[in-house]
Amino acid sequence: MSWDSFNESGDLKAQVEAYHTFTGYYPESVHADRIYRTRENRAWCKEKGIRISGRPLGRPPANVSKEKKKQALEDERIRNAIEGKFGACVNADLVSIASWQNLIILHRQLLLSLF
Repeated sequence: MSWDSFNESGDLKAQVEAYHTFTGYYPESVHADRIYRTRENRAWCKEKGIRISGRPLGRPPANVSKEKKKQALEDERIRNAIEGKFGACVNADLVSIASWQNLIILHRQLLLSLF
């Protein structure tokens, strides 16, 4: 274990590929933090037919269908439910720093295993 700073965005592909190896198919969607939603990861997900949650890059589209708005809202609900549990633990001082790092790893696995 290292305490050095680390950008986790490069882990997305490996996590999704691990999911594919485990289940035999790619997830329908990935509910990820902003740090994972890089251009490279978005392009890779699009190539694999995976929807990635969150706002698209660039200027927001002028007209968005009701179905897309509904899907975006549902994606955010799923992600917020998981994030809320971690926030509750931090606010209640129930986890140590080492446990927090383990929770981050679990968080990634949970998000990718939802679909």
